[in-house]
Amino acid sequence: MREIFINIGILFLLLVILYIFIAKLRTKRAIKKVNEASKDEKIRKLDDALRPFGFLYDPKQDIIYSRLHPWQRKIGYEKTFDEGAVLLSMVIDCEPVYFEYEGKRWLIELWKGQYGMTTGAEIGVYRAEKPEDFKPGDERGLHYDAVDDDELLFMQYVLYRSEEEILRRKARHWWLTAFEPGLYSAPEELSMCVKIVFPTERMCYAFFKGLLDGGYRSREAYFGGNYVTMYYDCPKRKQPRRNHRILRWLAQKNNKRNCRLYQKRTRMFGTDLDKITFLRYRYPVLYRTLIGFTGWRRLRSHKKYEPEV
Repeated sequence: MREIFINIGILFLLLVILYIFIAKLRTKRAIKKVNEASKDEKIRKLDDALRPFGFLYDPKQDIIYSRLHPWQRKIGYEKTFDEGAVLLSMVIDCEPVYFEYEGKRWLIELWKGQYGMTTGAEIGVYRAEKPEDFKPGDERGLHYDAVDDDELLFMQYVLYRSEEEILRRKARHWWLTAFEPGLYSAPEELSMCVKIVFPTERMCYAFFKGLLDGGYRSREAYFGGNYVTMYYDCPKRKQPRRNHRILRWLAQKNNKRNCRLYQKRTRMFGTDLDKITFLRYRYPVLYRTLIGFTGWRRLRSHKKYEPEV
């Protein structure tokens, strides 16, 4: 009987050694593939993976950002998206700014926080036909469409984490986004310095008034004629997180774990492009988790939200 246990122990030890040997061999092969691939090839493959979800890779900043014409543009916006974000591993602060201009109800919303395995920020521009019986506060039941190309706004922002700059983004867009892979943050750690340029002074003032109506003070927002600058730190509007504290805690615990795995497994590389490429070869499950960082992959599976090919 003793010999049987000894043999089982030896066999188990040999299996462990074999597993470690195979794991190291696979890691070396993956590292070799990353090093042998050209930068253009890595970018192309990463863009091919991100594009179905509405995003692309920016080699200048080593970040991920949203396309101008992603399939999400046809979805528009509803308040329920913010309320259900935590179910898609997005733990974020939301700051909607409502205003009226040319007979329509407009919404410019800011978001910041943890999007799965990334830290990021967004600004979205939407508008809706105002129902005759509409009253301020009825926004939850209102569907907003993304603006058309001739209504795009020039926007820019700098995202800070505990006063340290993480990333910046600027473009003429309807959905200006930027995400830093593998970085874990709590939404309250993040702040944004924002500038939005409007086509007319009247529209600009309408937005500025919407900020003031939402609780912003003069030291937090500045009206400059056809542009507004603002500092977004603690959101003024009531947040969905008050109803999802346990879900947010669970989502953040999982996000933090995945970010730590990302940094640990890819510590031999210096750029996120190489890190993500390595994950694709060596850790496909973690790679797929990262690629679907905003949870859009789950929405995409619904027939209603199927993008065009």
